[in-house]
Amino acid sequence: MVNKSQSFIFASTNNDICKQSYKTKIKKANIEQVRGSYMKLTKMTKRPSYTERLLSLPVGEEHFFTLNGTAYQQFQNAKHRLKKSGRATFEMNVVVGEKKLRVVRLT
Repeated sequence: MVNKSQSFIFASTNNDICKQSYKTKIKKANIEQVRGSYMKLTKMTKRPSYTERLLSLPVGEEHFFTLNGTAYQQFQNAKHRLKKSGRATFEMNVVVGEKKLRVVRLT
């Protein structure tokens, strides 16, 4: 035989959950519907601007940057964009034996 008090407690808990609207549950879970599917919203992280970093270097000074992941290619892309636009030119060399990039701003 089922205890009526236990059954009643379970029913009230279940009803409380069902009373919450679907949208409220989604907002509490930080989920948003996009193009028919649900996506969890996360904190956005800003990517480093290699172009701005190169432009901030003083002319004629030598700087070293640690190469992580795709940093080498990103520095090369920024160097090419700046040279093509005529804003600045750079000399870049990889330091042998270390994961570092030597950068000198020429103009």
